[in-house]
Amino acid sequence: ATEMAKTINVSVDFIYEKLRMHEKRITQPSETPFDLALKAVKKLQDSSKFSFDNLDFIIYASNGIFDFQMWSPSAKIQDYLIAKKAFTFDLINGCN
Repeated sequence: ATEMAKTINVSVDFIYEKLRMHEKRITQPSETPFDLALKAVKKLQDSSKFSFDNLDFIIYASNGIFDFQMWSPSAKIQDYLIAKKAFTFDLINGCN
C-alpha cells in the first residue's frame, strides 16, 4: 500500500480506506490458481456441516488462464467433493 501510495501520489490512509488494501499476499512459485481454489474448498469443507451431495452448481470463475489446457477446474472440484449431483461449469472472463 505504501509503494502504491507513493506511485500515485496519495496517502497510505487513502489506499487503506478506498481500496481496503492492508496487505498483498504472494503465492509460492509452485502454487496455481486452482491450488488456491482447492484450499478455499477444503477450508469450507472443514468449517461446514453442509452435505456436498446437495450442491446444485459448482462454478469456477477465472481470468481464462487455466493451469492446464483442455480441462475443467470445476469438474475437478466436483470430483474432490464427490458432489455427484452438481452441475459444473467454468466461467472465463479474461479481459472484462
